Amino acid sequence: MQIMSTDQPPRVPLVVSLAPTSTDQPPHPQSQQQLQALSTGDALGTLDFWRIRLLMDQGSIPSVRVGARTPVVLTTEQEQQYALLSKKSPGVMLMLATADFWAATQVSGSAWSDIDGIASSSLRLVPLSGPPTHWVHTLPAVSKAAYLRSVTAVAATMGRAPGDILHQVKAQAGLPHLFLPIALGMADEGATEPGLARPLTCAVVDLVHAVVSVAVHRLKHLLLVPRPDDNVAFPGNGVTPLIPVPGYTAYPSGHSALMSAMATVLSSVVGANGAQAAELQALASTIAINRERAGLHPALDTEAGDHLGRALGGWMIDAVQHPAFGPWSALYAMASHEWS
Repeated sequence: MQIMSTDQPPRVPLVVSLAPTSTDQPPHPQSQQQLQALSTGDALGTLDFWRIRLLMDQGSIPSVRVGARTPVVLTTEQEQQYALLSKKSPGVMLMLATADFWAATQVSGSAWSDIDGIASSSLRLVPLSGPPTHWVHTLPAVSKAAYLRSVTAVAATMGRAPGDILHQVKAQAGLPHLFLPIALGMADEGATEPGLARPLTCAVVDLVHAVVSVAVHRLKHLLLVPRPDDNVAFPGNGVTPLIPVPGYTAYPSGHSALMSAMATVLSSVVGANGAQAAELQALASTIAINRERAGLHPALDTEAGDHLGRALGGWMIDAVQHPAFGPWSALYAMASHEWS
Protein backbone atom coordinates (compact mmCIF):
# COMPACT_ATOMS: atom_id res chain seq x y z
CA MET A 1 0.00 0.00 0.00
CA GLN A 2 1.33 3.42 -0.95
CA ILE A 3 0.06 6.74 0.37
CA MET A 4 -0.63 9.05 -2.53
CA SER A 5 -0.57 12.32 -0.60
CA THR A 6 1.71 13.40 2.22
CA ASP A 7 -0.17 16.51 3.27
CA GLN A 8 -3.23 14.79 4.72
CA PRO A 9 -4.18 11.25 5.69
CA PRO A 10 -6.46 9.24 3.42
CA ARG A 11 -10.03 9.04 4.60
CA VAL A 12 -10.26 5.41 5.58
CA PRO A 13 -12.90 4.40 8.14
CA LEU A 14 -11.69 3.27 11.52
CA VAL A 15 -12.85 -0.30 12.10
CA VAL A 16 -11.18 -1.23 15.38
CA SER A 17 -11.07 0.36 18.82
CA LEU A 18 -7.70 2.06 19.18
CA ALA A 19 -7.98 4.20 22.31
CA PRO A 20 -4.56 4.53 23.99
CA THR A 21 -3.87 2.35 26.99
CA SER A 22 -4.62 4.16 30.23
CA THR A 23 -2.14 4.02 33.10
CA ASP A 24 -4.80 4.01 35.80
CA GLN A 25 -7.05 1.28 34.40
CA PRO A 26 -6.39 -2.41 33.69
CA PRO A 27 -4.44 -2.82 30.44
CA HIS A 28 -6.25 -3.79 27.27
CA PRO A 29 -4.93 -6.06 24.50
CA GLN A 30 -4.43 -3.46 21.78
CA SER A 31 -1.11 -4.00 19.99
CA GLN A 32 -2.48 -6.91 17.99
CA GLN A 33 -5.30 -4.77 16.57
CA GLN A 34 -3.00 -1.80 16.05
CA LEU A 35 -0.42 -3.75 14.05
CA GLN A 36 -3.12 -5.29 11.90
CA ALA A 37 -4.66 -1.88 11.30
CA LEU A 38 -1.29 -0.47 10.22
CA SER A 39 -0.84 -3.28 7.75
CA THR A 40 -4.33 -3.20 6.24
CA GLY A 41 -4.87 0.57 6.30
CA ASP A 42 -8.03 0.29 8.35
CA ALA A 43 -6.85 2.90 10.85
CA LEU A 44 -5.17 5.37 8.52
CA GLY A 45 -7.91 7.90 9.05
CA THR A 46 -6.28 8.41 12.45
CA LEU A 47 -3.33 10.81 12.23
CA ASP A 48 -1.03 8.86 14.56
CA PHE A 49 -1.39 5.75 12.44
CA TRP A 50 -1.04 7.61 9.18
CA ARG A 51 2.25 9.11 10.35
CA ILE A 52 3.60 5.71 11.39
CA ARG A 53 2.46 4.16 8.11
CA LEU A 54 4.23 6.90 6.18
CA LEU A 55 7.48 6.24 8.07
CA MET A 56 7.09 2.55 7.22
CA ASP A 57 6.55 3.26 3.52
CA GLN A 58 9.55 5.59 3.47
CA GLY A 59 11.77 2.95 5.04
CA SER A 60 12.42 5.21 8.03
CA ILE A 61 11.82 2.41 10.54
CA PRO A 62 14.79 0.01 10.51
CA SER A 63 14.26 -3.67 9.83
CA VAL A 64 15.59 -6.10 12.44
CA ARG A 65 15.22 -9.63 11.14
CA VAL A 66 15.74 -12.43 13.62
CA GLY A 67 16.00 -16.10 12.79
CA ALA A 68 14.11 -18.90 14.48
CA ARG A 69 15.16 -19.04 18.12
CA THR A 70 15.95 -22.16 20.10
CA PRO A 71 12.62 -23.52 21.38
CA VAL A 72 11.93 -22.64 24.99
CA VAL A 73 11.20 -25.67 27.17
CA LEU A 74 8.20 -24.90 29.34
CA THR A 75 8.28 -25.88 32.98
CA THR A 76 5.40 -27.81 34.50
CA GLU A 77 4.31 -24.63 36.29
CA GLN A 78 4.29 -22.63 33.06
CA GLU A 79 2.25 -25.30 31.29
CA GLN A 80 -0.29 -25.33 34.12
CA GLN A 81 -0.50 -21.53 34.23
CA TYR A 82 -0.98 -21.25 30.49
CA ALA A 83 -3.67 -23.94 30.53
CA LEU A 84 -5.57 -21.73 32.97
CA LEU A 85 -4.86 -18.48 31.12
CA SER A 86 -5.87 -19.86 27.73
CA LYS A 87 -9.42 -20.31 29.02
CA LYS A 88 -9.72 -16.59 29.76
CA SER A 89 -10.24 -13.62 27.48
CA PRO A 90 -7.11 -11.78 26.25
CA GLY A 91 -7.99 -8.83 28.47
CA VAL A 92 -8.25 -10.92 31.61
CA MET A 93 -5.05 -12.80 30.75
CA LEU A 94 -3.20 -9.51 30.37
CA MET A 95 -4.69 -8.08 33.55
CA LEU A 96 -3.61 -11.10 35.61
CA ALA A 97 -0.07 -11.01 34.27
CA THR A 98 0.22 -7.25 34.82
CA ALA A 99 -1.35 -7.11 38.28
CA ASP A 100 1.53 -9.02 39.89
CA PHE A 101 3.98 -6.33 38.72
CA TRP A 102 1.76 -3.43 39.76
CA ALA A 103 1.32 -4.93 43.23
CA ALA A 104 5.08 -5.43 43.58
CA THR A 105 6.10 -1.92 42.45
CA GLN A 106 7.30 0.47 45.14
CA VAL A 107 8.71 3.98 44.64
CA SER A 108 10.39 6.48 46.94
CA GLY A 109 11.60 10.03 46.51
CA SER A 110 10.72 13.65 47.19
CA ALA A 111 9.57 16.59 45.10
CA TRP A 112 11.81 18.88 43.07
CA SER A 113 13.46 21.60 45.12
CA ASP A 114 14.26 25.05 43.74
CA ILE A 115 17.39 24.94 45.89
CA ASP A 116 18.63 21.35 45.77
CA GLY A 117 17.14 20.04 42.52
CA ILE A 118 16.28 16.33 42.37
CA ALA A 119 16.80 14.19 45.46
CA SER A 120 17.84 10.56 45.22
CA SER A 121 14.90 8.27 44.46
CA SER A 122 14.32 4.60 43.86
CA LEU A 123 12.08 2.04 42.25
CA ARG A 124 11.73 -1.37 43.85
CA LEU A 125 10.05 -4.53 42.68
CA VAL A 126 9.19 -6.61 45.73
CA PRO A 127 7.28 -9.84 44.95
CA LEU A 128 4.34 -10.45 47.25
CA SER A 129 5.08 -14.17 47.60
CA GLY A 130 7.82 -16.70 47.04
CA PRO A 131 11.54 -16.18 47.74
CA PRO A 132 12.32 -12.76 49.31
CA THR A 133 13.83 -11.21 46.18
CA HIS A 134 14.08 -7.40 46.04
CA TRP A 135 14.99 -5.75 42.77
CA VAL A 136 16.10 -2.15 43.39
CA HIS A 137 17.08 0.65 41.02
CA THR A 138 18.33 3.95 42.45
CA LEU A 139 18.16 7.24 40.58
CA PRO A 140 20.98 9.37 41.99
CA ALA A 141 20.41 12.92 43.18
CA VAL A 142 20.85 15.66 40.58
CA SER A 143 21.78 19.15 41.76
CA LYS A 144 19.76 22.08 40.48
CA ALA A 145 22.88 23.47 38.79
CA ALA A 146 23.49 20.21 36.90
CA TYR A 147 19.87 19.92 35.86
CA LEU A 148 19.80 23.56 34.80
CA ARG A 149 22.83 22.97 32.56
CA SER A 150 21.01 20.04 30.96
CA VAL A 151 17.89 22.16 30.44
CA THR A 152 19.92 25.00 28.96
CA ALA A 153 21.35 22.57 26.38
CA VAL A 154 17.88 21.65 25.08
CA ALA A 155 17.66 24.65 22.74
CA ALA A 156 20.95 23.69 21.09
CA THR A 157 19.81 20.06 20.82
CA MET A 158 16.65 21.21 19.06
CA GLY A 159 18.72 23.29 16.65
CA ARG A 160 20.76 20.23 15.61
CA ALA A 161 17.68 18.09 14.91
CA PRO A 162 17.15 16.57 11.44
CA GLY A 163 14.85 18.43 9.10
CA ASP A 164 12.10 15.80 9.28
CA ILE A 165 12.15 15.64 13.08
CA LEU A 166 8.65 17.06 13.54
CA HIS A 167 7.04 14.26 11.56
CA GLN A 168 9.07 11.65 13.45
CA VAL A 169 8.25 13.13 16.85
CA LYS A 170 4.54 13.27 16.11
CA ALA A 171 4.54 9.67 14.89
CA GLN A 172 6.40 8.52 18.00
CA ALA A 173 4.43 10.57 20.51
CA GLY A 174 1.33 8.52 21.22
CA LEU A 175 2.21 5.00 20.06
CA PRO A 176 5.95 4.52 20.69
CA HIS A 177 5.47 0.91 21.79
CA LEU A 178 4.56 -0.10 18.21
CA PHE A 179 7.92 0.80 16.69
CA LEU A 180 9.91 -2.21 17.92
CA PRO A 181 7.26 -4.74 16.81
CA ILE A 182 7.22 -2.96 13.44
CA ALA A 183 11.01 -3.24 13.23
CA LEU A 184 10.66 -6.96 13.94
CA GLY A 185 8.30 -7.32 10.97
CA MET A 186 5.09 -7.78 12.92
CA ALA A 187 3.16 -5.34 10.71
CA ASP A 188 4.57 -6.35 7.35
CA GLU A 189 2.25 -6.23 4.37
CA GLY A 190 1.77 -9.53 2.60
CA ALA A 191 2.15 -11.53 5.79
CA THR A 192 -0.56 -13.98 6.71
CA GLU A 193 -2.66 -12.26 9.33
CA PRO A 194 -0.05 -9.59 10.14
CA GLY A 195 0.34 -9.04 13.84
CA LEU A 196 -2.13 -11.83 14.53
CA ALA A 197 0.47 -14.51 13.83
CA ARG A 198 2.14 -13.67 17.16
CA PRO A 199 -0.70 -12.65 19.48
CA LEU A 200 1.18 -13.54 22.66
CA THR A 201 4.13 -11.36 21.65
CA CYS A 202 1.60 -8.56 21.16
CA ALA A 203 0.35 -9.28 24.69
CA VAL A 204 3.92 -8.98 26.00
CA VAL A 205 4.21 -5.57 24.30
CA ASP A 206 0.99 -4.42 25.97
CA LEU A 207 2.14 -5.77 29.32
CA VAL A 208 5.54 -4.04 29.21
CA HIS A 209 3.77 -0.82 28.22
CA ALA A 210 1.40 -1.08 31.18
CA VAL A 211 4.05 -2.04 33.75
CA VAL A 212 6.59 0.63 32.76
CA SER A 213 3.99 3.39 32.35
CA VAL A 214 2.68 2.93 35.87
CA ALA A 215 6.15 2.70 37.42
CA VAL A 216 7.42 5.82 35.64
CA HIS A 217 4.33 7.90 36.32
CA ARG A 218 4.46 7.04 40.01
CA LEU A 219 8.04 8.34 40.08
CA LYS A 220 7.11 11.46 38.10
CA HIS A 221 4.28 12.12 40.57
CA LEU A 222 6.72 12.00 43.47
CA LEU A 223 9.57 13.97 41.90
CA LEU A 224 7.54 16.72 40.13
CA VAL A 225 10.46 17.93 38.01
CA PRO A 226 9.45 20.85 35.72
CA ARG A 227 9.58 20.60 31.93
CA PRO A 228 12.26 22.56 30.02
CA ASP A 229 9.72 25.12 28.80
CA ASP A 230 8.69 26.04 32.36
CA ASN A 231 9.72 29.70 32.48
CA VAL A 232 9.06 29.94 36.21
CA ALA A 233 11.48 27.16 37.11
CA PHE A 234 13.89 27.90 34.26
CA PRO A 235 13.49 31.55 33.22
CA GLY A 236 14.97 32.62 29.91
CA ASN A 237 15.88 29.13 28.71
CA GLY A 238 14.52 29.79 25.21
CA VAL A 239 12.81 26.40 24.81
CA THR A 240 9.63 26.29 22.76
CA PRO A 241 8.59 22.65 22.27
CA LEU A 242 7.67 21.49 18.78
CA ILE A 243 4.56 19.64 19.94
CA PRO A 244 2.10 20.12 22.82
CA VAL A 245 3.68 19.46 26.21
CA PRO A 246 2.22 16.49 28.12
CA GLY A 247 0.25 17.37 31.23
CA TYR A 248 2.68 15.69 33.62
CA THR A 249 6.23 16.34 34.75
CA ALA A 250 9.53 15.53 33.11
CA TYR A 251 11.88 13.32 35.07
CA PRO A 252 12.52 10.52 34.26
CA SER A 253 11.58 10.35 30.58
CA GLY A 254 8.70 7.93 30.08
CA HIS A 255 9.48 7.35 26.40
CA SER A 256 13.08 6.56 27.26
CA ALA A 257 12.15 4.12 30.03
CA LEU A 258 9.44 2.43 27.98
CA MET A 259 11.55 1.97 24.88
CA SER A 260 14.60 0.66 26.77
CA ALA A 261 12.46 -1.82 28.69
CA MET A 262 10.66 -2.87 25.51
CA ALA A 263 13.94 -3.44 23.67
CA THR A 264 15.32 -5.46 26.57
CA VAL A 265 12.28 -7.72 26.94
CA LEU A 266 11.58 -8.19 23.22
CA SER A 267 15.23 -9.01 22.53
CA SER A 268 14.88 -11.83 25.03
CA VAL A 269 11.50 -13.02 23.75
CA VAL A 270 12.60 -13.26 20.12
CA GLY A 271 16.05 -14.67 20.91
CA ALA A 272 17.92 -11.75 19.33
CA ASN A 273 21.67 -12.07 19.07
CA GLY A 274 23.99 -9.30 20.24
CA ALA A 275 23.86 -7.32 16.99
CA GLN A 276 20.09 -7.59 16.69
CA ALA A 277 19.55 -6.59 20.31
CA ALA A 278 21.83 -3.58 19.72
CA GLU A 279 19.70 -2.57 16.70
CA LEU A 280 16.54 -2.67 18.81
CA GLN A 281 18.20 -0.64 21.56
CA ALA A 282 19.43 1.87 18.96
CA LEU A 283 15.87 2.39 17.69
CA ALA A 284 14.68 2.75 21.29
CA SER A 285 17.39 5.36 21.92
CA THR A 286 16.49 7.32 18.79
CA ILE A 287 12.85 7.57 19.88
CA ALA A 288 13.94 8.76 23.33
CA ILE A 289 16.40 11.34 21.98
CA ASN A 290 13.74 12.67 19.61
CA ARG A 291 11.87 13.82 22.72
CA GLU A 292 14.89 16.03 23.52
CA ARG A 293 14.95 17.30 19.93
CA ALA A 294 11.28 18.22 20.34
CA GLY A 295 12.06 20.28 23.46
CA LEU A 296 10.22 18.02 25.91
CA HIS A 297 13.19 16.68 27.88
CA PRO A 298 16.80 17.50 28.70
CA ALA A 299 19.39 14.75 28.26
CA LEU A 300 19.37 13.94 31.98
CA ASP A 301 15.71 12.89 31.73
CA THR A 302 16.56 10.57 28.85
CA GLU A 303 19.56 9.07 30.63
CA ALA A 304 17.57 8.42 33.81
CA GLY A 305 14.73 6.85 31.82
CA ASP A 306 17.10 4.65 29.85
CA HIS A 307 18.77 3.27 32.98
CA LEU A 308 15.39 2.74 34.63
CA GLY A 309 13.94 1.00 31.58
CA ARG A 310 16.90 -1.37 31.24
CA ALA A 311 16.54 -2.24 34.92
CA LEU A 312 12.80 -2.85 34.64
CA GLY A 313 13.23 -4.92 31.49
CA GLY A 314 15.91 -7.01 33.17
CA TRP A 315 13.70 -7.55 36.22
CA MET A 316 10.84 -8.70 34.03
CA ILE A 317 13.09 -11.28 32.41
CA ASP A 318 14.31 -12.41 35.85
CA ALA A 319 10.71 -12.58 37.06
CA VAL A 320 10.01 -15.35 34.53
CA GLN A 321 11.81 -17.65 37.00
CA HIS A 322 10.07 -16.29 40.11
CA PRO A 323 6.94 -18.07 41.38
CA ALA A 324 5.21 -14.80 42.30
CA PHE A 325 4.80 -13.98 38.58
CA GLY A 326 3.18 -17.17 37.31
CA PRO A 327 0.87 -15.68 34.64
CA TRP A 328 3.69 -13.51 33.27
CA SER A 329 6.08 -16.47 33.24
CA ALA A 330 3.64 -18.55 31.19
CA LEU A 331 2.90 -15.64 28.82
CA TYR A 332 6.60 -14.94 28.25
CA ALA A 333 7.39 -18.60 27.55
CA MET A 334 4.52 -19.03 25.11
CA ALA A 335 5.39 -15.76 23.34
CA SER A 336 8.94 -17.04 22.90
CA HIS A 337 7.52 -20.15 21.22
CA GLU A 338 6.02 -17.90 18.54
CA TRP A 339 9.59 -17.18 17.37
CA SER A 340 10.86 -20.78 17.39
